[in-house]
Amino acid sequence: MSHPEKLFIVSQLELIKGEETNVSVQKAEGDACERCWHVKEDVGEDESFNTLCTRCADVVKTYDPAILEETAK
Repeated sequence: MSHPEKLFIVSQLELIKGEETNVSVQKAEGDACERCWHVKEDVGEDESFNTLCTRCADVVKTYDPAILEETAK
């Protein structure tokens, strides 16, 4: 599975193989994206969308190019 965090509905997940099964829960690093609500370290990297993660910023640019014109004003 390429994105196990989606299976567990969490923002970040680290799997470590070993002899025993253990679970440790910690607060994810980063900020919450206002579009997808995932906590990610790349929120705000796109200057046009400083409250979105880079994935959501790319989606918004692709499917709603008019919003870029509005943010440029």
